[in-house]
Amino acid sequence: MEQLYSFIKMCQQVFSERLFMILRLGSKPYGNTLNLRDEDLVLGLKKYNEEDIEKVKKIINAFKEYKFQIQLLYENDIPEDLSWYSFLNQGPHVAFEFQKAQTLFGKNIFMKRAAPNSKLIRVTTLMKLQQYLAEARITFFDYDEIPDAKMYLNIKRIKGVLKDFLFFNGITDKIDFASEWEAFQGFKKISLTEEEVHLVNRLLKERPDQITISLSREKRVYIQKTIILLFYKIYCNMSRLVLKERF
Repeated sequence: MEQLYSFIKMCQQVFSERLFMILRLGSKPYGNTLNLRDEDLVLGLKKYNEEDIEKVKKIINAFKEYKFQIQLLYENDIPEDLSWYSFLNQGPHVAFEFQKAQTLFGKNIFMKRAAPNSKLIRVTTLMKLQQYLAEARITFFDYDEIPDAKMYLNIKRIKGVLKDFLFFNGITDKIDFASEWEAFQGFKKISLTEEEVHLVNRLLKERPDQITISLSREKRVYIQKTIILLFYKIYCNMSRLVLKERF
């Protein structure tokens, strides 16, 4: 709790009245520490200043021992209709993540914005899965020994794919991966193998990096094939629903 309080205090000292929001995003239930590798902390500032990136880097360096990332947003960059908003090439459905984020300081401006268009959500989640599937296959084709970074990325993306499947189907209220996995299973639209279920269940207990380092060379190839099949099953289910739709 102490380091979290120190982080908030430093942000207030560095940005003063320009700081209007600090959000905390992550795929696990929130605790009082900053040691989850897949957490993002979002700083919202009222006005642009060219020195801000240097100031943010100073904050990051002060908390280097903790595994988190900081993103910087300006109030004027967030449109009234979140259909026009994307973040790290995620598509407008990422707005749901910001709306559910833990507010560490100030008020969550995303709660005051209009939700993205539902048809646009279906388009962007499907396109994102197309990209993930293609990149998963490229990794399998390019490497006889899958490196840590590639293995970690593809395992981590399982969480995102399941979440996007729910967004595609209009479910946006799940607060963590456990509830997302439960909701996904509740659909009963996609038949998963024991290996696929086992891999997802591991993500309930272990971080993607922990799973990655536990895998032998042979096992990595097998897991990569499992991920590709899982992604393709989900993609087929989603794509069939939009085959005859016109945007």
